[in-house]
Amino acid sequence: MKTYPNQKVIHIQKRTYEDNFLQVGNDEWQRAARELSGSAFKLYLYLAGNKDGFELALSQKAVEDTTGLSKNTYHRAVEELETKGYLSSTKGNVYVFSPSPSGVSPQNGYIPEISNNEVNIEIGPTYIYGTNEDTVEQHREVTRKFTNEILSKINIKR
Repeated sequence: MKTYPNQKVIHIQKRTYEDNFLQVGNDEWQRAARELSGSAFKLYLYLAGNKDGFELALSQKAVEDTTGLSKNTYHRAVEELETKGYLSSTKGNVYVFSPSPSGVSPQNGYIPEISNNEVNIEIGPTYIYGTNEDTVEQHREVTRKFTNEILSKINIKR
């Protein structure tokens, strides 16, 4: 490992967990840490600490007890996660949390950073209920066609 003046070399020592741990990609939490306020990032980590597919009845009081966010700060953090695409309403008071922004558009008030050197296309999570293997394969084929159509329209070759 190459080091530079004033750098510290850190050896990580931590427990190994089989359950009850946070599982989120480094790329996801690092992006969220750059884009979100400290309070919204605390709420992001609180939500990301749940298993994929888990349904949570989000409680301001539980979040306050766990993270220390006050009532007003909690509500601002929820609003920020919605605005930036980490929380998406599906119907009524039902939301989907994604560790990467989904459904992000200028209409909902957030425009993602775009580099001149890269194109990022993000499509939110897809849920298929009551499926068998044939349905899953049909979904894969539709997704492939949809992806290829998008790539073709924006002149990107695979």
